[in-house]
Amino acid sequence: MLGHVHRYLGKTIDIHCGGSDLAFPHHENEIAQSEAANGCKFVNYWLHNGFINIDNKKMSKSLGNFFTVREAAAAYGYDCIRMFMLMSHYRSPLNYSGEILMQAKAALERLRTAKNNLEFFISNGRDGDLSEADAAFVAGLDQYREKFDAVMDDDFNTADAISVIFEMVREINAAVSLPPTRARRWRRHASSACSSCATCWASPSAATAARIPRRRPSRRRSPHVRPPARPRTGPRPTASATSSRPTASYSRTPPQGVKWKRA
Repeated sequence: MLGHVHRYLGKTIDIHCGGSDLAFPHHENEIAQSEAANGCKFVNYWLHNGFINIDNKKMSKSLGNFFTVREAAAAYGYDCIRMFMLMSHYRSPLNYSGEILMQAKAALERLRTAKNNLEFFISNGRDGDLSEADAAFVAGLDQYREKFDAVMDDDFNTADAISVIFEMVREINAAVSLPPTRARRWRRHASSACSSCATCWASPSAATAARIPRRRPSRRRSPHVRPPARPRTGPRPTASATSSRPTASYSRTPPQGVKWKRA
């Protein structure tokens, strides 16, 4: 094994992964053999992952709760499994259950929805310069990139990194939900900040997308668009007049255009 490592990766490699049960004696034996033979450091960083539990029980063939990643992906998709693993620190034990996988799927969908909203407003928003308030908001997004880098530098802490991403998404969603008067440049800055932190922005893989049932898009009006106020050209009608007159409803298309979302 060490011969293949040296042939393709060199005498010193950056990252070596494995289960926590392999630290001793397997990995210590690798270190002893390689460093004795080559006279240099074998691995710069060791990443020993925790065990996987199934509904709070150890995964084992004897208990009948053993399955492959391919079998899990057939039920939930590979993207959902990746999100599930990123939401825990790699050295912590993972508790696999259908409920937790659905939580990971919902979290991933929230990220994709935020990304799709930004892309929609970038494509359909107005052009113009940033206001002082918008410029201050964009400058504040840099703090999330710094937080993200800091927690990832802290022993590859993906759990805290995901938390930072959702903090940023909440702030962006609150700003995007305001009336659509912000410039495209603001949306581009927000989208750039998101992309620099999250690797989950990608659209579902082909295998995952093939499992998403296609439905006709909803024709509901955007909740952020209010119907225009009816102009008043005369005195306000009395109660008796309004009761005898049929009511009218109003609707209009958002300034950015109609946005369709797959249900």
